[in-house]
Amino acid sequence: MKLQMRNIINIICLYLTVPIVIGILAPGQTYAFTKLPSYPKTDILMLPPVCQLIMNTPGVQGIVNQRQHTELFERPEYRLAKGNPNIHHYCYALLWKFNYFRARDKAARDYSYTNFIDNIDYVLKESDKSWPYFYVMYLEQAEMMLLKGDYAHSLEKIDQALKLKPDNEKAYALKYDVYIAMGKREPAIAAAQKGLKKNPRSPSLRRRLDKLGIKLPPLPAENRVKPAYNEPSSNLNRKPSPGGSNYDKEHEPSRNTMQSFEESPKVSDTDQKANSSSQPTTKPTAENQTPIDNDSTLNKKPWCRFCP
Repeated sequence: MKLQMRNIINIICLYLTVPIVIGILAPGQTYAFTKLPSYPKTDILMLPPVCQLIMNTPGVQGIVNQRQHTELFERPEYRLAKGNPNIHHYCYALLWKFNYFRARDKAARDYSYTNFIDNIDYVLKESDKSWPYFYVMYLEQAEMMLLKGDYAHSLEKIDQALKLKPDNEKAYALKYDVYIAMGKREPAIAAAQKGLKKNPRSPSLRRRLDKLGIKLPPLPAENRVKPAYNEPSSNLNRKPSPGGSNYDKEHEPSRNTMQSFEESPKVSDTDQKANSSSQPTTKPTAENQTPIDNDSTLNKKPWCRFCP
């Protein structure tokens, strides 16, 4: 009996001691113990690259580990995590977002929604103020609040994002969507037009205004530098298929080019003299000279024309 009482007292002391120790080690910080949802493995494939890296690579997170992987987090697809050891909560939030759309009843949706907001809030509160991607978190929350029907808070989050990123195209498009959901046509048009002034070629903003029958300004002239090579525009984004494709046929070296790399047939001296006397000698010029493609990468890597 005395042993059981002693165990109970020890457990109570442990529960009282842990919060005190945490408060001493890290004063002024809040600790929200957010949960990681249960999810199918296919959800990982739908996450952005930085979250796929974090969820599939144990030990890559944390400020100490980030210092050991400095070059890794300099890559554009992983830069969101640079200098932010709390970014894994953003990944948790996206998994809760997937659960929200899978939920079959209101209680499950509300639970997923609350965990989504809490994880994003954790990133917003615990991240260093110099981190340049706060606007991404605000827009993620604004989008979910729009889906939930919380239009007022959604607009607040959008405005917070625009203070950090005044020319963000997605923020203006999202603001338009919120006003349309509220049945406010004029503010929606004003938001899209303001965004279009900052992003005159934005397809999403132009499409939204066109849907309401608003006359669109002409597209500005595109300042493009003419490439030094003669490249068919249709081949820039074409993915060649193995076994012979249009790309391979169009960029196949010509017969004259191939012959220049092959051993020429042996000709006797008498044949050479006969040919030289019967044909006039002309110097090759830029007009009649057959161009030879010296880029050997075309033959080695036809799928990657711009590889070094």
